[in-house]
Amino acid sequence: MAAPSMGNGSRGSGAAERLLPGLFRGLFLAAGACYVVAVVLNLLSIWYATSPTEERRARAIRLGVARPSVWSEEGRRLLFSGAPDSSVRAREAVLQAARMNPLDPSNWTALGAISDQEGDIVKSEAARRARLAAAPRNPAAAWALANFLIIQGRAGEALPYLQGAAAADARQRSAVYDLGWKILEDAHAVLREVVPREPAARAAYLDYLVYREKLAEAEQVWPEIQSDVLAADRDAAARYALKMAQKGLGRGAGRAWGDLVAAHPSHWRAPEGEFVHNGDFEMDFLRGGLEWQIPRCPCEIGLDTSVFRSGTRSLRVVFDRKANLSFQLGQLVPVEPGRRYRLRAFLRTENITSNSGMRFEVRSVPLVKEELFAQSAQNLVGTNPWTPVEMEFRTGPSTSVVSIRLYRVPSQRLNNILLGKVWLDEVSIRAIE
Repeated sequence: MAAPSMGNGSRGSGAAERLLPGLFRGLFLAAGACYVVAVVLNLLSIWYATSPTEERRARAIRLGVARPSVWSEEGRRLLFSGAPDSSVRAREAVLQAARMNPLDPSNWTALGAISDQEGDIVKSEAARRARLAAAPRNPAAAWALANFLIIQGRAGEALPYLQGAAAADARQRSAVYDLGWKILEDAHAVLREVVPREPAARAAYLDYLVYREKLAEAEQVWPEIQSDVLAADRDAAARYALKMAQKGLGRGAGRAWGDLVAAHPSHWRAPEGEFVHNGDFEMDFLRGGLEWQIPRCPCEIGLDTSVFRSGTRSLRVVFDRKANLSFQLGQLVPVEPGRRYRLRAFLRTENITSNSGMRFEVRSVPLVKEELFAQSAQNLVGTNPWTPVEMEFRTGPSTSVVSIRLYRVPSQRLNNILLGKVWLDEVSIRAIE
């Protein structure tokens, strides 16, 4: 038999080599065409999404280029269309949006609304949980799930989500604490189950209790939260101490104020047996609380380092506005019930005009009106050296706060303008039995 001709093999190989460039060109053109189509479809999807009309939305869905936002808008449109099958079609549209972008909480919010409309509790809960999973730090998502569970009678399950909402958004804390209180009705339980652990959230809880005037409950939790409150918001502690004193609750007010003063970098230490805070004015004023309450008035109030009876400074008030002023400057002082006390202070005046001068008063802040008392002394006008003011008083069985004040009442005479200066120093209240 004759051997195969090598010329035929060479011709076949040459034909294949001639076909390969054409094949590659065809593949390249096909890939290019696919790329162009993809780009066009993407541009169309962007255009339909950014220029949403009902007609364009329908066209995008029909062409298969609808973005998640287009599907979501279509779902919302169908939900409110009123058509017989609108709920089913709306769910399908929003589900498509959620499949394409499961991390968009708004899709799950819409699914929750659709499930609510259908009365499907299981799907409503699933949608709310998916919304929270998509945005774990979203306070609105946590709040929505918590409220859903409460409505379903599962308040215990809602508590961690209430806590999450309060942790994520400080603005929601008051509403969260209010709802937590309605569920638990116990200050320690709310603190444990609802209030976030960070100090600022605990300070906000104290503010909530004070605002709601749950003062007995605030006093119960103060020992547990005081270090956090003082670290995060000393003004909250001051507001708490002041409200307790205003309500005549001296024990709680004194404890909170003592903790606050002790935490101050340059805190003032009261002499043994002294009840008045900073009565010698050697400490700079703290903000609020049981500090001296400095009024806003047309006068000049400050510490004077050049005139004092003892120590290094006194409190000075300068009246220079030519007005018939009503004036008071004072402090709420926690004391002990059923004891006798002596108040002592020193006043100095310079050229105080009119017949109504400077007086000093002690008054009870009683829990019962039968224990109300008030004593005042002096009516210093003109110029006077350091002049002692001394009064004795007894607190009633339930009175644990007194108010002390330097004050002036308006004159009833024609020549009634108040001018001049007054100094105050060495204010003291001590028990005498």
